[in-house]
This record gives sequence, structure tokens and C-alpha cells, in this order.
Amino acid sequence: MIPKTKLEQKKETALFLVDSYNDLGYQVYNVGGNDLAAGSEFVKKAEKIARFTFISANIIDSTSNQLLFKPYKIIKSGNKKFGIIGITSKPKYNVSGVKITEPLDALNKYLPELKKQSDYVIVLAAANSIDETRIINSKSSIDFLLCASTYRFSKTLDDANGVYIARCGNIGKYVGIISMKIVREGMPLENVSKINNQLDYTEKRLKSYAKDMGNKTYDEYYAGRPSILSVIHSLQRHEKELKKQKGKIINTLDFKLVRLDKKIKDDSYMRKKVNEYKAALKNVRTVK
Repeated sequence: MIPKTKLEQKKETALFLVDSYNDLGYQVYNVGGNDLAAGSEFVKKAEKIARFTFISANIIDSTSNQLLFKPYKIIKSGNKKFGIIGITSKPKYNVSGVKITEPLDALNKYLPELKKQSDYVIVLAAANSIDETRIINSKSSIDFLLCASTYRFSKTLDDANGVYIARCGNIGKYVGIISMKIVREGMPLENVSKINNQLDYTEKRLKSYAKDMGNKTYDEYYAGRPSILSVIHSLQRHEKELKKQKGKIINTLDFKLVRLDKKIKDDSYMRKKVNEYKAALKNVRTVK
């Protein structure tokens, strides 16, 4: 057994994760306050092996009084530019050589220059509930607020003060996917995630009633059960109305929360990589 301190092992795991993010094609990573637990020098070491950009608009080197990372990154997709800026709440412990400024102040400092370069502004926020609420209520000119460091997760995009908000929890159990379809330039994006979530629920309910029907219709199969037929007809009317609403929307914005369970097929390369690392951990004995 190879003896290692718990801190050494956590550092190795962190570097393994960065290397894995390289394989997964990450483009940008918001450094949160908890990422600094092993010190800012270690995070800078991790940044050197990353093939993606570390960002933070409010983590400052207390000696130079300069940002430790780039405050934002511009990513082009199709004919649109997305300005992605990172902020973090202050951790509950002090980090030597680092100070973390107020997230909202940092956000407002860089927003004017960011908006000039972007069609849409995305805020990656490793924020506590207080800072999250401040950002939402500030009515800052942002389009998306993607929240980490929270146990909450969103099944649909929330909309507050013109900002679309998504959360995926903090235990790595879910992945959130935001997609937009622009059919007509100049028309606003409209959130269809709530409509789609209701459609999914309605379709699942109808399928559950159709499970044993064979070739019969709902009316034929449930002819002697009027209470069930009433529920089915209500679901069918609701489904029709939802599809009608969705059909009127030109430029759509959608959000899907994907649960990472056994239904999700593993990538063979990444599964092999994780298994090999887990096997290596069995040969490590952690010490104080």
C-alpha cells in the first residue's frame, strides 16, 4: 500500500478530474471558492494541464491585487457569440494569498465590455443563495444564470427579471442541457421548457393508460370505466392545447435535466479511464 495524506490524494483526484474534463471537451470552467481549499498555487497548477479556460471575475491575488484568472471568455457557436463570465461566493474559510470580492460588484464591473462582444451573456455562478438572489434582483443585463454550489436542481428554466436560471445540483447526479433554435432573426427567444416538461408528463400518463390496450382505442378499452375515460380525455385536451401553444413559438429555448443513472450509456474510453483510476486508489493508504 502506498501511503499518502488525504490532501495529497484529494489533489491527485482533482488533477484527474481536470484531465477527464479535457477528454470531455470542456471549453470553460468557473473557479469556485471551494476549489481554493488546497491553495491558489495548486489551482494554477491544475489550470496548466487544462485544455480549457479557467475563469473568475472576483478571485483576486492579494499581493498583486490582480485577477488570478481571466474574468470571462467569448465562445462562438453558429453565428452567435456567447460571453461567459464566472463569479463565486466567499467560502467559509480564508485562503492564503487570495481575496474574493463581492460577486455582484465584479459582475457589474465587466458586464459593459462583455455585452459589447456578445449576443448573449451567461453567468457561471458558484454562489450561495444570498448572492444568487442579489444577482437576480439586481436586474443586471444578463441572459442566463447557471448556478452551482446549490443542492437544488431545475426541471425547467426559471425566469426572473428577464434572466433564465438553471440549476443542476451539487453532487454530480444531473447534467443540464440548454438548447436554442433561432428560426427568425430579430424575434425574441421564448422558453418552451415548461411546455415540454408538461408534454412529457402528459404523454407518460397517456402511455400508462394505453399499456394493455392492444389495438383498441381508449374509448373502447375503458368503455365501462367512465372515471378513467374522463381523466384520459382531460389529458388529451391538455396535450392538444400544449402542442398548439408550442406551435405558435418561433424561436425556442429549451432545457433538459438528464439524470446520470444506468440508463445513460457509458463512453467506453471514459469508463475505462475511471475504472483504472478507482483500481489505483485501492493501492493507496491515506494517512493524516
